[in-house]
Amino acid sequence: LWWALTAALCAYWVAAGHLTLAWTTAILAVLGAACALLFTRHVIAPGTAVITSEDWAPSAPRPGWTILQALARDSGDEGRRQAQAYLENAGFQMYDEHGRPWGSPREYLERGVRLGDLSGG
Repeated sequence: LWWALTAALCAYWVAAGHLTLAWTTAILAVLGAACALLFTRHVIAPGTAVITSEDWAPSAPRPGWTILQALARDSGDEGRRQAQAYLENAGFQMYDEHGRPWGSPREYLERGVRLGDLSGG
């Protein structure tokens, strides 16, 4: 949107004789590069894991997997602690059909909630 507004404003200034075509081209080139940098970079904090459906398609989590299977390397006590810490640090919360929060990360892991049970799953 900003790029389009700037282009329109530059076109007006050129038509009014206040700006040369060379300056307009330079302004739009710099603005276009800035937009490309701003909107194509993903700023991620160190130590943050990002999982998308495009990443590692063959080993991507399946709807039938439990939350524990998707988040932890093993299903033992250490894996449960790791998965629970991920969910708690992310502020993960599930809601019932009335929009009320229910349960806690610990409870979700104990009940074996599956990825397909989550919204969007």
